[in-house]
Amino acid sequence: LEDQIASSGAKGRIFLHGRVDHGEMVRWYNSCDILCLPSLAEGTPNVILEALACSVPVVASSTGGIPDIVDAESGLLFPPGELSPLARAIGEALDRKWDRDRIKCPSGSWQENASELSGIFASLSRID
Repeated sequence: LEDQIASSGAKGRIFLHGRVDHGEMVRWYNSCDILCLPSLAEGTPNVILEALACSVPVVASSTGGIPDIVDAESGLLFPPGELSPLARAIGEALDRKWDRDRIKCPSGSWQENASELSGIFASLSRID
């Protein structure tokens, strides 16, 4: 990968950082222009939910649960395994002026999820 980065002229623009501590992830997400996940098969990837929770636009394959969580306000989808549509989506995403206030994580905040789960547990404890 390092040789490909150097030969493409992208050295200084593409970096391979290795492992990042979990506590630093918010800072890393918020420094991104976009998050790209070109998967052939997925469920509902946490990496996309985390990016959306940080209001980072997403470019991802339209596979698995991804189309359920990435809408037109939050990202662009392309067919899995299709390189030209992937390249176009990345270019469009980088050129677009995203309104990050409109990018929402469909799973909600930690506080919202905790409140909902607490309500579910409370209702279950009242079952006779």
